[in-house]
Amino acid sequence: MFTFWIFLLIPWIVLAPLSVMAFDGGPKPEAYVFVWSVWTYPVTVVLMALLKRRLRWIVLFPIINLAGCPISSLMHR
Repeated sequence: MFTFWIFLLIPWIVLAPLSVMAFDGGPKPEAYVFVWSVWTYPVTVVLMALLKRRLRWIVLFPIINLAGCPISSLMHR
């Protein structure tokens, strides 16, 4: 799993700056959730890398960011 999360950082480098296009429709809560879930992905990967020896379940930690993208669309009023 660790290798998979590290591998996903490669497309993240290209796609993360494009996530600000979520604000084209205005500053809405779902845009903020989407952008912050994309931008904090490397933080969760680094935390996972630091804590993976102590906590085995931490390899699932980046799923929080992947879940944030579809959850952002549920915030639409």
